[in-house]
Amino acid sequence: MVAMEAIASNILKQWNISEKLSINGDLLSRAINELGSGYIESNPYHNVIHATDVMQGSHLFLRNTELIEIA
Repeated sequence: MVAMEAIASNILKQWNISEKLSINGDLLSRAINELGSGYIESNPYHNVIHATDVMQGSHLFLRNTELIEIA
């Protein structure tokens, strides 16, 4: 789950989410931890690794296309 925390924190910093939503960085980190701990490791597909992959892929897609301006 450490990878999810690191990647999510990095992505959220790039988007300035803490500032935009006026959320304390520590609170955001705890929320990411809680989200990651909700995944069941025994699930072979929908697990914390898959969630991290989808998050990072979505981030790159939004960064590298004009979709964010459209949204």
